Amino acid sequence: SIKPMVPKAPAKEIPLYLTKKERKKKRRQMRMEAHQELQDKIAMGLIPAPKPKIKMSNMMKALTNKAVAAPSAMTKEVLDGINERKTNHEMRNLAAKKTPAEKWAKKKQKILEDSKGATVVALFRVENMCEPA
Repeated sequence: SIKPMVPKAPAKEIPLYLTKKERKKKRRQMRMEAHQELQDKIAMGLIPAPKPKIKMSNMMKALTNKAVAAPSAMTKEVLDGINERKTNHEMRNLAAKKTPAEKWAKKKQKILEDSKGATVVALFRVENMCEPA
């Protein structure tokens, strides 16, 4: 019998996979906890409360008296808020974006990690390739 050249690797632990429903539930719970922590910090005064996100659709409900008195000014204020939120979002995305050097370093690191383990090969010798009839 042929003996393997590489010693047998220890058995890997099989990870616990959650069902789709369980994943959804876990995500929902984690998001609720994070939101509750944020609300608690605001209540304690550790962080300031965020400004209300007034959109064109809810402008009349949110700014009843002001919107009736000067609708054009309120419309401009709402549009400025929308543009500010959009700009902040794009700036956060740019800040989080990796540079080409960082992308290359990450790719190189991944390749190195993948090539760390022993290469497993199966070798077969076939005497006759003819189909048995």
